[in-house]
Amino acid sequence: MFDISGYLGIDIVNGYGCCRHVSGIHRDLFNDMELFNDDLPCTSVPTYVSLKQAIEMPANHSVNLLKYNGLYYIHDALNKKFYTFNNGITMKQYPNNVEIMPKKLFYKPEYDIIINNTTFSEVKEKIKDYSYDSMKSHISVSELRDIMDETNLQYGRNKDVLGDFVQEARLYIRRIVPKNYIYHLD
Repeated sequence: MFDISGYLGIDIVNGYGCCRHVSGIHRDLFNDMELFNDDLPCTSVPTYVSLKQAIEMPANHSVNLLKYNGLYYIHDALNKKFYTFNNGITMKQYPNNVEIMPKKLFYKPEYDIIINNTTFSEVKEKIKDYSYDSMKSHISVSELRDIMDETNLQYGRNKDVLGDFVQEARLYIRRIVPKNYIYHLD
């Protein structure tokens, strides 16, 4: 059976989407705005986990790779965090916030090949690009905070529109998805 719940933002509207759904709807929104983005399968682990250990672990997270002023940023929309590349595989939180349990991410190229239908040569090129990007200076923490503050302000200004969208989407979801599947809408 085709699982429509992961598509079209249905799980997010229902309030129980996971990282794949959140990164997927963000990918669709960024595509609609004609902004560069890419789904990035990764492993999310505490900072003490080594690269060797992380390579042996399966992918357990999905984030969005974005470009701003020609530089890569990783947006973990589910956890409301940003990362930059530390090398071609490892990503570190940006800005480097002090947290009780900080995380780092590891790009999983083998999952990129399977999930995103990326070729081996494309993966090699991506890792080379990510390594090169890790050596560059990224935007300042204050500029990032300004962007985040402006985004939050815009969200606040348009919260009613987003609420209307959720209500309208529920009507379509009810028409698309079988009744016995929708248990979280009401």
